[in-house]
Amino acid sequence: MVLRYSHDDDLYALAELREEGVVPPGCEHWTPGLLDSLSFDRGARIRGFVQRNWVRRGQLRADSWGLPLCILVDGQVCGLQTMSAERFNIERTIASGSWLGLKFQGKGYGSWARASMLELAFVHLGAWYATTSWAVDNMVSARVSAKMGYTLYPE
Repeated sequence: MVLRYSHDDDLYALAELREEGVVPPGCEHWTPGLLDSLSFDRGARIRGFVQRNWVRRGQLRADSWGLPLCILVDGQVCGLQTMSAERFNIERTIASGSWLGLKFQGKGYGSWARASMLELAFVHLGAWYATTSWAVDNMVSARVSAKMGYTLYPE
């Protein structure tokens, strides 16, 4: 398994994978922005996903950044693990999010990717805190977050 910065080819593969489905069975809600394109044109949705990631690349700053990390298993793109920060130089806090293609869910890949991303954040980047969120009815994501040591705070 590999977790790496998403190259252009990865972005297209992720967009295609997203088109095949990422919402777990029984989960009716999803995080904002993931399925934000209402276009009926599949090509437009794929281009939009890739273009949004290109825009984010252009907005990188030392204290405000986002890392779209591609999850690969045996060389095959299976999902996306993100890590981002605002005012990182002061707050030392990262936000995380992730998704896997449906055919890759339930195999431990999401837990591995989250643990790898947290090691990068805390050990190599010097983060002090990590936050995450999940759809209220996505209990699988909630369990992965709890397993990784995240604490749920009521809003």
